[in-house]
Amino acid sequence: MEKKNGYYKYMNKFSITVAVRDGEMSIPVLKSLHPLRADVLIGKDYPSFSKLVNTVINNSKEEIVIFCSHRVRPTPSDVERILELLNAGYGLVGLYRFAFFGLKKELIRRIGFMDETFIGGEYEDNDFVIRLKESDMAYYEDHSVEYHHGISTWNNSKTLAIFNSKWEVTATTIKRLKNDPLFDYDLGINSDLASIETNKIFLSWDKSCYDPNGCSTIKNYFDKQIINISKSPPLKLLEQNVRPTPIHLRNIPPPLETFNHPSMLEFFAKWLRPTFYVEFGIREGTSLSAVAPFCAKVHGVDINPINSSLTEKFNQFIFYQMTTDDYVSNVIGKIIPRPIIDMAFIDACHESNQVFKDFEGLFPYVMEDGFIFLHDTYPYDKIMTAPDMCNDCYKVPLMIKEKYGNMCELLTLPFNPGLTIVKKKINPLPAFLN
Repeated sequence: MEKKNGYYKYMNKFSITVAVRDGEMSIPVLKSLHPLRADVLIGKDYPSFSKLVNTVINNSKEEIVIFCSHRVRPTPSDVERILELLNAGYGLVGLYRFAFFGLKKELIRRIGFMDETFIGGEYEDNDFVIRLKESDMAYYEDHSVEYHHGISTWNNSKTLAIFNSKWEVTATTIKRLKNDPLFDYDLGINSDLASIETNKIFLSWDKSCYDPNGCSTIKNYFDKQIINISKSPPLKLLEQNVRPTPIHLRNIPPPLETFNHPSMLEFFAKWLRPTFYVEFGIREGTSLSAVAPFCAKVHGVDINPINSSLTEKFNQFIFYQMTTDDYVSNVIGKIIPRPIIDMAFIDACHESNQVFKDFEGLFPYVMEDGFIFLHDTYPYDKIMTAPDMCNDCYKVPLMIKEKYGNMCELLTLPFNPGLTIVKKKINPLPAFLN
């Protein structure tokens, strides 16, 4: 490209975005980039670094996108260098790894966006570099830009486990275990490039460059062989841009619970006006507090003590500090002569056999057209099936369907971590038609 005043004449051919938690953090980066213009994206409430990067790419009106974190101090000559290296055929150019990098949108059209299932930040860059290698596209990385070290602003407690669930890395190989999710972004088609083969646009992986003495993302993967690819065959470019993100992968956390189930329970309670509501697993009382105002009678069961303010606030609420098994055997079975529960919520132990036992304990006492709600039945990823999270609750709806399918209707909402609605039915039609 022709140069002018020390940087590229064609300033409208690329965009620069500084992505930060708050606006003040962008000031030193913008000063360092002067006189180049840069946009600022405030990412305080973003669930992941990947989501932040994907938004920057998707929002850009230009084909070349340059990303800056708040920690780097790039100059116009650094931007010029990124443009030169991209023009030379590198798929992604990082002059301080993924803190300051540039790419062409055509790269994303070919291999996809960054994986937003990496909750928080860390290891999403490793994932992306492996995908570059998998697609035989060159990566350039060095540490030439001034970088200000500090504690990460992203939660990285889950990312290693997410990475290990997707890739199996040994001393000599990298094995893909899981396909890349598709996200609901649309970059459109670059008609000038759509029909050109990838190896005529990008350099091959063996042309990649990195600093062998630095802390590099690439050096751990450079010579490893990728085996047993389970990745789906490449989609046509048009299909890749219009295929929507699976519903259960939209709005991925943190927070770990994307779906606000207490608001859903409150909605049902407003319309049902339960005469008798039972809740297994009280914890902080968020769900119970949402439902209780609409109920004539409330029973809550938890093995741990609860905040006394709950019993003080709701006169119709009785708390039983015991196991759910003891409640079914010693309480409900003795005080309820016939089915009178019209709404129940099960969110205690999350082991499938116990959850199913809790369901079977309450089901005989639920009146016809009454509801039982089960929490944590549709986790978005294997990481959510840890014993201290959803465990194997996802098995329970199928267990109910197999045994009680002719006595109830089930609907599982695919919003992480999942909520299953069970409606008891003895007669398939409304009462006046039977």
